[in-house]
Amino acid sequence: MPLGVQHVSIGISGIKSELDFIRFLLLHSPMLEYVILEPYVKIRPEVMTEVNQLKRVSETG
Repeated sequence: MPLGVQHVSIGISGIKSELDFIRFLLLHSPMLEYVILEPYVKIRPEVMTEVNQLKRVSETG
C-alpha cells in the first residue's frame, strides 16, 4: 500500500529499527520528495553510507 508522504524530517541515532523505518518509507512512498535526517548523536559514517544506498520508489532525487 503506497503512502502519500511528501516531506519527512526524522531524528536518528543510527539504530537498526530507525534504518528499517527509513527503508520502509523510501520503498512505500512514491510521492516522497525529500527526507531530512537529523542525528541525535554523532553517527558512524557507515550508517550514513547505508542510508544513502537505500533504494527508493519515488522518481525524484
